[in-house]
Amino acid sequence: MRNNAVMDWAANTYVKMLGGQLNKYGLRFEDIYSETPEVMEAVRRLPAQEQEERSMRIRRAVDLSFKKTYLPKDMQANHEAFKVYLTPAIEQVEKEVWEQKEFDRRHRPMGLGGF
Repeated sequence: MRNNAVMDWAANTYVKMLGGQLNKYGLRFEDIYSETPEVMEAVRRLPAQEQEERSMRIRRAVDLSFKKTYLPKDMQANHEAFKVYLTPAIEQVEKEVWEQKEFDRRHRPMGLGGF
């Protein structure tokens, strides 16, 4: 039981540290996902407004990093680092990719594919 308390404390500490760093640059957690084909397709499916907001957050973070500065404290306080906007689209894309692979596997003509 004590081990769970330590893990919870470590997880909460990490989330606070990460959230603090994201807030300094005005980023959301999902803005820093690796740009896999699934993530890029999910971004493409976002509404234009959300795509633009994401792009502006990333540009601003790059600019702040280049200038070695952070967002003003009042802007950091209003920021929601862990607000979800991309995960549902990523999950949908991953589901579609899996379904396509499953369909291809089941309907692949025998003798093709080398196996």
